[in-house]
Amino acid sequence: MKNLLAILLLLGCCQFSTAQLSAGAGLSIITGNSTAFGLQGRVMYAANDDFTLGVGYNYYFEKTIGNIIDIDIQYSLVETDGGFTISPMAGIRVSTKGEVDTDLHLGLYTVIPISGYHFYLEPKFVISQNDAFVVSTGFRF
Repeated sequence: MKNLLAILLLLGCCQFSTAQLSAGAGLSIITGNSTAFGLQGRVMYAANDDFTLGVGYNYYFEKTIGNIIDIDIQYSLVETDGGFTISPMAGIRVSTKGEVDTDLHLGLYTVIPISGYHFYLEPKFVISQNDAFVVSTGFRF
């Protein structure tokens, strides 16, 4: 009986947590001192109806940029019944290009539903010694 109860509790927790988790994969372009293309993976957690926490990993093909981890919080400003969403975001960017740098970023996270798929578009401005503009786009699962 204890095992059955533990299994039911675990299944309930898994259902609860997957309803609040989403992921995404896409492409990213960064412009600033240099321009580079990269791949992006994201995981997002809906803390409540208004706020979402996100973590993204960016792998850029340009060696001078390195790997970048973005940690951000999004506020759901506009959300339609069809799933179109506009969320202002702010966060911290951690880059590893020989040494670890931390920068701030501000932008918009937009979800666009097309034919049952959810695409995201994420323009943001990186505030640092070497300011940059980044645009990411991809699929949200």
